[in-house]
Amino acid sequence: MLEKLIVKKCKDFLENQGCVILKSHGGSFGTVFAPDLYGVCHGVSVWIEVKQPGKKPTRGQQLFLERLERAGAVAFWTDSLDGCKTKYFKLVDK
Repeated sequence: MLEKLIVKKCKDFLENQGCVILKSHGGSFGTVFAPDLYGVCHGVSVWIEVKQPGKKPTRGQQLFLERLERAGAVAFWTDSLDGCKTKYFKLVDK
């Protein structure tokens, strides 16, 4: 499955749960290592790096996610809609 399709499915799912989610844009105008999706879910800052199945974040992306977590955000990577749903439901069960 293409990464952009997983991004769209995750974004649509989270928005249907009442979250406000934005898609970051890569390229020369983007922020280095910024995750693909970011926003707010139920008062919590959420950042999500999306990968194709079988791929993992780069070292820089992983370090950025860890930095976001230390700052108090929920930050994770996923390679599927199911992974995104699992993290979301852990968030709302807190």
